Order: sequence, then C-alpha cells, then structure tokens
Amino acid sequence: MPETPNARHVVEEHAGAALMALICVLALAQVAARYVLGQSLGWSEELVRYMFVAMTFLAFSGNVARREHLSVHLLPASVPRRALAIAEAAAIALFAGLVAYAGVVAIIAQYTSGHTTPALEWPRWAVTAIVPVMCAAALVRAASILMRTLVHRPEQETNRPC
Repeated sequence: MPETPNARHVVEEHAGAALMALICVLALAQVAARYVLGQSLGWSEELVRYMFVAMTFLAFSGNVARREHLSVHLLPASVPRRALAIAEAAAIALFAGLVAYAGVVAIIAQYTSGHTTPALEWPRWAVTAIVPVMCAAALVRAASILMRTLVHRPEQETNRPC
C-alpha cells in the first residue's frame, strides 16, 4: 500500500506536474505556430527539451524519496531485508553522487568555454546545472533513507517492501 503523501514528496510531484503542464502548452504552441501561422517557434523545442530533462531528474529525486525508483533484485531472498535496504540506499547514493560529480565537471567545462544554447542563447552551464542539483537532492534523500535504515529497530518493522 503506498504511503500517504507528505511535504517531502509533494514538492517534486507539484513541480513535476507544473513542468509537464508547461511542456504540453509549449508543444501545443509550437504545433499551432507551425500549422496556423506557418512559422516555427525555434526556441520552444529547445526549452521543452530542457524542461523534460529537468522533469526527469526531478522525478528521480521524488522516486528515491518514495522508494518507487527502478531497482533490480540481484541478491537472494535469504539476505535480510535490512541489509538489502542498506545496500539499496548506498547504491542509489553512490549513483546520484557520481552523476552529480560528472554534472559539476561538465558545468565547469561549459562555463570556461562560454558556450550558449543554440536558440535561447542561455549559458549552457546554467541548463546543465539541473543535473547535479537534482542528483544532489536524490543523494540527500538516499542518505536520509540510509540513516533511517541504519538506526531502525527490528520492533519497528513494517510490511513495506524495501
């Protein structure tokens, strides 16, 4: 049974819904401009692409918080649930940390090169910043799950899957 939403989860859900609504509006405006006016809004395709990337990494953080992320169960069922939860949270934290680090390296390279986006002419590093920011949020969420799991007492065991 899914847990009830709380303030920790609602932020990502509302921001993701707002991004999806804006993506739909911009895509519709692009289609309307192309077929009704006969001209394309060159900037809208680029902005939709960046918003979709932002929505993806936002969902990554939210899914980690709700423990609804994709996972592959490679360890046997005989491994204790607590050990699996610790391994899972540590793996997510490691992945998020590595992607955040790679994002920071990319931002530094883009900042020093001075490249801008083609249509919007925004600094490319500013667009790339969403990756390490949202991966850092996922890292914090995974670290929080890891800490709660490490201090978890067996009598507080629930039927919720890891």
